[in-house]
Amino acid sequence: MKVEAIMTCVGRSSFLKETLPINKDKFNNIIVITTPTDYETQKICGENDVCCVETDLFYKNGASFDKGRSINEGFKNLKYQEWVVLTDCDIVFPTPFYGIFKNTKLDKNNLYCTRRLIIESRKEFLDFTRKVAYSPELLDINSMVRLDNKELGVGFFQMFHLQSKIIEEIKKIKIKINQDEFNELIAPLIKSKKDYSPVLKETGMIHPCFPTAGGSDSQFRHFFVERSAMSVLPEPVPVIHLGQIGKGHSGVSQNFQ
Repeated sequence: MKVEAIMTCVGRSSFLKETLPINKDKFNNIIVITTPTDYETQKICGENDVCCVETDLFYKNGASFDKGRSINEGFKNLKYQEWVVLTDCDIVFPTPFYGIFKNTKLDKNNLYCTRRLIIESRKEFLDFTRKVAYSPELLDINSMVRLDNKELGVGFFQMFHLQSKIIEEIKKIKIKINQDEFNELIAPLIKSKKDYSPVLKETGMIHPCFPTAGGSDSQFRHFFVERSAMSVLPEPVPVIHLGQIGKGHSGVSQNFQ
């Protein structure tokens, strides 16, 4: 069983510096997508010997941060074409994921999701890691985990198999929105109406596009939800989310402080 991760990182290298050394050994391959001018992210990828893809597609046709279009570039750099985890550069995968990613009984036609534990500051993260190391009995993990079901299956953790029937169906789908939807959903997020296409997904593509990160994540999840094919991991270990929620949806730079 091979598991590869795809994530974007633009202006958030201080998060990647924390997470990548912890996460890299849990995956068979990690692909980080960034811009040609984000030299710090490129440097961290080099230091950790992971694949770094440079692209300007984040800003194509006036988008503020087209995460979905950039993720499609990541698919081109996969080595194994088996299990893929779409995640973020501010996510830490705790030790139990070593075992979860070896679970050969996972259903290849499901989108797997999990919950997240939110740690907003560097000080909180250091305190948390000390407790894990020295006093794990003092940790009340359940009190820290987000229980909002609306966030299950969104972009911080989406695990699926590239050879699934649903992915093959998704490739055949073309998504084009009408003018009213375009004016309501897209126009407020872009620089020019005439530059951004109303086609959010061409046939052959896996991930939808959207001017900001959240829209493409939600649409990708919807493909599985409408087919009743989204499940929580059978061993529901939460990932750890560093920093404040929602700060990266428009590609805004932020340091982990």
